Amino acid sequence: MLASVLIASIGGFFYGFDMGIINGVLAMPSAHERFLWANDAQKGFMVSSFVLGSTVSSLFSGHIADRIGRRWSIVLCSVVVIAGSLCQALAMNIVVFCIGRVTGGLAVGVTATVVPIYISEIAPKKIRGRLVVVMDIAMASGIAVSYLLNYGTSHLPGELSFRIPLGAQVLIAMPLLLCLPFFPSSPRWLLQRGRENEARQALARLRGLASDSPQVVSEIEELQRAINTEQGSRQARWNDLFTNGMWRRLCIGVGIFSFRQLSGINAVTYYAPDILRRSGFENSTTQLLATAVFGIIGVVAAITSIFLIDRAGRRKLLIIGALIMTGTMAALGLIIALQKVYGVSELALSYGCLAMLYLHSFAFSLSWGPVPWITPSEIFPQHVRAKGAAVSTFANWVVHFALAQATPSLLASINWGLFVIFAGICLIMALWTYRVVPETRGQSLEVTGKLGAADETIVSVQTAEIKASKS
Repeated sequence: MLASVLIASIGGFFYGFDMGIINGVLAMPSAHERFLWANDAQKGFMVSSFVLGSTVSSLFSGHIADRIGRRWSIVLCSVVVIAGSLCQALAMNIVVFCIGRVTGGLAVGVTATVVPIYISEIAPKKIRGRLVVVMDIAMASGIAVSYLLNYGTSHLPGELSFRIPLGAQVLIAMPLLLCLPFFPSSPRWLLQRGRENEARQALARLRGLASDSPQVVSEIEELQRAINTEQGSRQARWNDLFTNGMWRRLCIGVGIFSFRQLSGINAVTYYAPDILRRSGFENSTTQLLATAVFGIIGVVAAITSIFLIDRAGRRKLLIIGALIMTGTMAALGLIIALQKVYGVSELALSYGCLAMLYLHSFAFSLSWGPVPWITPSEIFPQHVRAKGAAVSTFANWVVHFALAQATPSLLASINWGLFVIFAGICLIMALWTYRVVPETRGQSLEVTGKLGAADETIVSVQTAEIKASKS
């Protein structure tokens, strides 16, 4: 099972790698000489074109996952990743480069939805949160590796400095393409398709037990009962997401992903060199090196979250993370305002800005980085899980695209005010989580799948515990 989780999580590694690689590429003089973007809007589109592809494909990711299965959806995306990566690495103009970015984004839009579903459906309930976090660790590792690779190749002559990092994405996708076909499919998906014998064999492989062992038989029976009671085991329709109390779960899924982006993390991830330049770090090599530390911090925080997410719980991590990010964004806005508005040029302020960026990255990677990927796979029942996760991640990509496109212009126009806005949003995130988001740790997917159903369960907003009741 662990091998299946690790291989599938490479989909998260590619997502993080692509997020991180672009900011370093755009900071390299050789890339600017080749692609010649004329203004902040063009620069923004070079970043957001990837997210545009992800936004489009995320809408279809649920259908793809239900049609061909979670595992084969991920394998198919690895082929698309390779095509998009080669297109970027070999591009001779900005149009071809952006086509490659869109192509890569199409793949990531699907894997970002399907990988957490696949992991959550093969994981035992007691460690499900920790295993889904492996994808977030892979994502943070991808960012770290991309930052370090950018720094390492920035000294190379000519266009090799940016073409090597872009081409390295091909190597990341190969393990998915070559290895994942030999790992088990999701037993829940197989049962939903009426393939009970295959489901039993897949679950036995995942648990390392015989297919007729009591544990495997019991788990298969529990899964089958849950599937049989979910809408008569019929295939889900999109409008099912807006009926029978399902809209509550949909609002939580869409809300948590929208707030994830509105925390300001991708403004930091994509445009860290720009932010550092505005705070007093003028040398591009220094900017790339300082940015590389972001990735390392993200990995450390993501690994830390493994030990907390099933102990402290999802909800508590979200609230604490949002409050810390409120403080870091407010402090960052204050520091840049002192430098730009009042002309204070103390070196200590520049290092203070860097410290706030690092703390923001740590808080995000500990909380709002991993938890939103877990939430849709836990709160939606089996028959609409893929579609619910698809709509939730669609919200992630829409907000992501808007911010990636707008951030360069916003930094140029309102400057420090942008970080004050992010601080206000982070405070709202903490309050929203306290009032709305339930705690799902330690519950089976069959139990959390009843969340919000008016005739089965209620949510206590004070404790966010799932309480069985009949109305």
